[in-house]
Amino acid sequence: MLTYNIEKNSKKLLYLQLYENIKNDILNLKIKDKLPSKRSLANHLNISVITVENAYNQLIMEGFIYSVPKKGYYANKGIQKQIKPIIKKQNFNENAKFLKEKNLLNLSFSTNSEPSFPLSTWKKLLREVLSKNSDEIYEKVPFNGTLKLRLAIKKHLYEYHNLICDENNIIIGAGSQHLYTLISQLLDKDLIYALENPSDTKIGKIYKSLGVKCVFLDIDKSGMSYEKLLKSSASIAHISPSSHFPTGILMKAKRRSELLKWASLKENRYIIEDEYMGEIRQKIVPTLKSLNHEKVIFLNTFSKTLLPTLRVSYMALPSNLTLKFKQNLSFYSSAVPIFEQLTLAKFINDGYFERFLNKLKRQNLIKKEGFLNKFKELSINNSDVTFNETHAFIKSNLSDDKVKQLASKNGFFINTMSDFYYKNAPKNSSFLIDYNCNMENVKKFLNILL
Repeated sequence: MLTYNIEKNSKKLLYLQLYENIKNDILNLKIKDKLPSKRSLANHLNISVITVENAYNQLIMEGFIYSVPKKGYYANKGIQKQIKPIIKKQNFNENAKFLKEKNLLNLSFSTNSEPSFPLSTWKKLLREVLSKNSDEIYEKVPFNGTLKLRLAIKKHLYEYHNLICDENNIIIGAGSQHLYTLISQLLDKDLIYALENPSDTKIGKIYKSLGVKCVFLDIDKSGMSYEKLLKSSASIAHISPSSHFPTGILMKAKRRSELLKWASLKENRYIIEDEYMGEIRQKIVPTLKSLNHEKVIFLNTFSKTLLPTLRVSYMALPSNLTLKFKQNLSFYSSAVPIFEQLTLAKFINDGYFERFLNKLKRQNLIKKEGFLNKFKELSINNSDVTFNETHAFIKSNLSDDKVKQLASKNGFFINTMSDFYYKNAPKNSSFLIDYNCNMENVKKFLNILL
């Protein structure tokens, strides 16, 4: 029987603790075959069956285990082969443990100056949920998430994005990766996905691990190349038109129209509008979803705006895909605990989320202005520096490997633009500096390079 130390007083949710323990044992080949039943494992660890069920569902979503009807749950014996190429190259989201072990200071992705999450408010709302919704917290959560949260998201989309969306078309997920998994199962298996090059390469790694065939299309100053998309065999375009990462490019209106026209040419074509950074732009722009509801899957997460540990995301599907999801995938249980869903719904409905976003944008603007003012003190040619809303890109005459070696040798970690390319990475590209970083550390690093 699997034995783990599940800390009930920990801030980390119980199902996440169990999920991480089982995942690590599978990766280390400590679990090679059948897992215990939900009830027996719950009794053994003195936790609820729901906790085990949520952990098993998360493992199924990510491909670490699979279930056989009337037989039980089994470890995926091929998962090690899938995971190895995924973790071979680290990106800015995957190197946290590496940086901690090496005691390196990340200059490309920092959270040192993020505004404080209103934890006291969250606790107050959670207490209200537990005291005033005593019956509801014992009910089974619908496959697409609790109605209260879907209605709150519908309200937020209308008031913040001017996007009218039916709550029945909203699906709640445990993070964007969870939603990518559901999307790949929802759409036809033989469809090819077009991804932006460069972009957050984790997206492509997730799709590839799920068996999805991808093509990587270069971007220009307006976003994903329309001409290259037309020439490709792709049926799905996964893009971030409101705030491309890492460049920060805002897709121009003409390009948006071209991509929507492309999607409308064939029945099985769709655009995945990944809005995960768009809500912190100083100016909110219209969504592609608002221009064509039936050809755009709108996807967003609260992890980028509220807390990285708050694994709650959502997608708004076209009506025909909602019907298909209900027919084919509604057997999945909701992977987000009811407590988090109800608390987040109150957080949105009571106006806390919008106020937090406004605060976040104000502080981002202040940080950027402060960074620009201090940057003028450095002896760097202005033509070698590009600024977007979250990062500065600085050109270097050194190779990417040399920049990283010098950074590591002096206690820093740095991402270069080549880290975000699937192909055709520039030989001497820029490296990224996050506005949250301490300017003295930035100066020290730049003096090493100059």
